[in-house]
Amino acid sequence: MRPLITVLLFVGLASCSSRGATAPDATVISIRLRDDRGAPAGRNQVIVTLPTATRLDTRTQGDGTVDIGVADAGVYLVRVIPREGYVSTTSLTKTVTVTSNGTVVVDFTLYRAGTDSNFPCLLRTIVGVSNC
Repeated sequence: MRPLITVLLFVGLASCSSRGATAPDATVISIRLRDDRGAPAGRNQVIVTLPTATRLDTRTQGDGTVDIGVADAGVYLVRVIPREGYVSTTSLTKTVTVTSNGTVVVDFTLYRAGTDSNFPCLLRTIVGVSNC
């Protein structure tokens, strides 16, 4: 009985080898949404268009983040559709290149509607609201 227990112990230890991670490598697009104060922008719609023109529709979590696993390396189009209460003065569409088994982080800033901070100084100057 002891030899059997010893063999099972060694087999168990061999399967727990620390030679590498047990999870498979992944290709990931990591999206981070912040508001104009730097706070998480909450749940917003995200559309990722794959190189094959297939769309992946998802939403960020409450902390303004979402990690999207994609099958292959390539060039992807990431678009954010802000929820009610947010606007943007910058493009909410970005093209990103993802390497095989790599992660690319895509940051977006959403501006709160109804605040002066949703118009950068240049835009406020152009529309004559302020001369920064």
